[in-house]
Amino acid sequence: MNIVAFIGDLVVCSSRTVGMVRFNLRSVEEFIVPNISIIGAGAFGTALAIYAHRAGHRVRVWCYEQDLPQRVKAASENGLYLPGFKIDPSIEFTTNPEQAVTGSDLVLIVCPSAHVRSTSKRLRPVIPKKALVLSAAKGIEQGSLALMSQVLEETLPDHRDKLAYLSGPSFARDIAGGLPADLACASSPIGNAHRVQ
Repeated sequence: MNIVAFIGDLVVCSSRTVGMVRFNLRSVEEFIVPNISIIGAGAFGTALAIYAHRAGHRVRVWCYEQDLPQRVKAASENGLYLPGFKIDPSIEFTTNPEQAVTGSDLVLIVCPSAHVRSTSKRLRPVIPKKALVLSAAKGIEQGSLALMSQVLEETLPDHRDKLAYLSGPSFARDIAGGLPADLACASSPIGNAHRVQ
């Protein structure tokens, strides 16, 4: 969501999915999410990191591959998963989960669905209490046949009221390149989805 204008005590914002929205200036802080952590450095996680940085957020990315932070820093791109897209040096890639989420306002879980349970359990003790948790993981858990929403409600009980889910027809290369994309965000309560936009 982009701030378009200040009119008196109103802030007018635009979003591709909801058009123009007006907020009272006293409540606009609720809708600004400055510190974003992305859990998963694959193509989609990297694309979301580039997009969030472009939107003015401070971004940290947790990666599973031990050598990936050094590779990204040296090449200024994630050549393993999203080659050809420059990554600003201020986007921090790390293999340390605590370092990745400390002080985060929004934690995006973008790892493969087969790893959502183990990854979210690993992160549970270090996710800030105030942080929203947004899942962009797709699919159903093998064995239990649980949806990702069910897995996260189980593994992150302290954040049940702060969960949201991102879905839609989009491609990592389009998002990283700044091309139009249409994503949907769902949550209960719906205010979480509004804050994520």
